[in-house]
Amino acid sequence: MENNKFLTRKLEKGDYEIGFVECLNQLTTPCDISREDFESRFNLLQNKEDYHIYVIIDIEKNKVVAAGTLFVEYKFLRGCVKKAHIEDIVVDKNIRGCGLGKKIVTRLIKLSEELGCYKTALVCEKDNIPFYKKCGFSEKETEMVIYNMK
Repeated sequence: MENNKFLTRKLEKGDYEIGFVECLNQLTTPCDISREDFESRFNLLQNKEDYHIYVIIDIEKNKVVAAGTLFVEYKFLRGCVKKAHIEDIVVDKNIRGCGLGKKIVTRLIKLSEELGCYKTALVCEKDNIPFYKKCGFSEKETEMVIYNMK
């Protein structure tokens, strides 16, 4: 894929119309998000300086084809450091394998460094471990969860 065919940037309010929700829905059980709900959440997140959603736009199609999120956790440990978390990495199923996943993860890792985080962590499905290893991650620990909403 040509690099100049894609644009990586922060999420914008207008991305609702060009497929952000549809792309994100490829991660899990799809849900309907109204424009009103999207804008409400977008406005809330815009006011948080340590929560960043990036998208990759297919310029020719004017469509969101990949997305990823980074947020910062403030810790008392290690002398009050910051730790970055990456979540919700998704590439449109129709163009996976073209390097867009690595491109968005690399951008988020760079952002983590720019924000002064001492490390960047993520949780992924076992099938995705090889991909994240190619992005420079190594396996560490095990995630435990409780789902509060059923």
